[in-house]
Amino acid sequence: MRSWVKGVLVSTLMSLSVLNARCVAETVVSPLQYTDRDAPASSQEWGLSSRGMTIYSSNLFNDGLDGPIEITSFNLRPDARHRVGDIFGFDNLKLVFMVTPAAPNELVQKFGTNLDNAISEPVVVFDGAWSREVANPQPASPHARPFDFDVPLSTPFVFNPADGNLLVDWYFGRPLPNQASFDRPNSPSVDQLTIWNLGDAPQFGNGFQFSVVTQFEFAQVIRGDWDADGELLASDVQSLIGAIMEGNHDPAFDLSGDQLVDHQDLHVWVRDLKHTWFGDANLDGVFSTLDLVEVLQTGKFENDQSASWSEGDWNADGVFNTGDFVTAFGDGGYEQGVRTALIVVPEPTGLALFKIACLTSAMLIRKQRG
Repeated sequence: MRSWVKGVLVSTLMSLSVLNARCVAETVVSPLQYTDRDAPASSQEWGLSSRGMTIYSSNLFNDGLDGPIEITSFNLRPDARHRVGDIFGFDNLKLVFMVTPAAPNELVQKFGTNLDNAISEPVVVFDGAWSREVANPQPASPHARPFDFDVPLSTPFVFNPADGNLLVDWYFGRPLPNQASFDRPNSPSVDQLTIWNLGDAPQFGNGFQFSVVTQFEFAQVIRGDWDADGELLASDVQSLIGAIMEGNHDPAFDLSGDQLVDHQDLHVWVRDLKHTWFGDANLDGVFSTLDLVEVLQTGKFENDQSASWSEGDWNADGVFNTGDFVTAFGDGGYEQGVRTALIVVPEPTGLALFKIACLTSAMLIRKQRG
């Protein structure tokens, strides 16, 4: 795979990193038919370290979803033979996620070949000691127990199903204190396929290809919500303004996809994500007299004090001055109501410039009298 293709995909994934918010969490189980039904087989209870690799079909995550998701937990189901209170773990569990164009049935036995086929850089989502206790009894057949072997990801993985399928490289260290067995089908599945082998660093998986019943916890991400509260608020636009002022080209803030963090990204946040106007100080969706009253009451106009978006800094220079009025009125939204796709934003007119001049003059007179 050409390096520039990987670079584009990596930038896309990073720009939607864990700084984005998570909405309502969802779950999906692979294979789908075992969402609440016990699978007929179980994984082997190996007493040594081992390595596995699985390709999960992106179709698992496409049901009613649009755009990237953030995977937050990778869970396995204890086999029916385990009893409540049994404790299982590993001195080291390492999970690495990436994106691959290969379908599950295109998984090959050589681990390195599967890694070479990936179209995104590998992301270590969990690496450390891990242990769990079986908390739930085995229900009556055909139902299955919950996924007690959960692995909350220390680094959530942003995955866009449109980019390809999910490749998971997993390494189990020495089992502690007991050997765990996971629920699995007795034949491969159309939505996932796994290879496995013993050892600290095996190069090849065994020829016995199978599936492991897996549950993913995930949520769709909201672009531009860097404080992860589920809304686009003043704190988010202020984070972006801070990055612009610092010259911080963190891909997480690169909303325009040009590998820079600048005013173009601020335009994307204001117009395309928040669907509002420059000058909308309180971010209620309109730029009106109320916004002007609020920013003028701060007393920060033309006094070189640090100002935020809600205090009149609309051009991302850190202060509230005439340049912010130029930016706001130049956007054409004053008293135009909410921004819609049908609104044609006019170029700054003589009337707009006159308003700016009047406001500036009034502010300077008020400041001198104060």
